[in-house]
Parts: sequence; structure tokens; C-alpha cells
Amino acid sequence: MISYAAKVGQDLVGFVACGPADNYKEGFRDEDTGKLLYHFDEIGPNSAYITAREVRPSLQNRGIGETLFDLFAEEAKRRGYSSVSGHARENASIHTVRKHNPQIEIHCPDYWGTGETYVFYKLLL
Repeated sequence: MISYAAKVGQDLVGFVACGPADNYKEGFRDEDTGKLLYHFDEIGPNSAYITAREVRPSLQNRGIGETLFDLFAEEAKRRGYSSVSGHARENASIHTVRKHNPQIEIHCPDYWGTGETYVFYKLLL
């Protein structure tokens, strides 16, 4: 597990967390068909999967999320991961990822029944 947190004083204002993608694969498997959902089969070996990434809404668009993502990507590469994958909402979350030129970017409408479109992405490190 790799995680970073951003604080202002004692207040948590943002975080990013991930682990080996293989640890999360079964959670993306359709119970009826056995097929991997939301393009999880695109991840490949030796990839880190971002499980959570958030910045307090009142502090977004100030570079906090980008700094956390950069620190995380550097640490993932240092630990030997060859890529980073995740699902991000089609908002500021995906804009941070796009600054790193993802090799794969696939839209997933109504992600887990939320009514929102998320984007599956994969970045080579």
C-alpha cells in the first residue's frame, strides 16, 4: 500500500491511496459471468491501482491533487511498478491524470450505478 496525505495545520485536506492491482481484481468481477468489469482486464501485470484520491472541495484547483499524484507516481515507480491505473470521475480528478498522458483512457457511463461517468485510465511509469 502506498498512501500520501496533505494537511493544512492539523486538518486533512487531501489524500491518495493505492495497492497492487491484483489485490482488487476480484472486486471488479461480475458474479454471473466472471468477466472483469469497467476495463479492469486492461491493467496488466505489475500495476498499482489507485483506490482513493480526494481533495477537499474548497481547496481544489490549487495543485494539491496534482502534487499528491506526482508524489504517489514517483513512489510507485521507485517500488518497481510499471504502471498506475484507476477510475476517476470526469471532472478535476481526470484532468490531473490527463496531465500525465495516460496510455489508456476509456469512459465508463453509470459507473457502479452512480449515474456518473468515470474514466478508466492507465499510465506507464
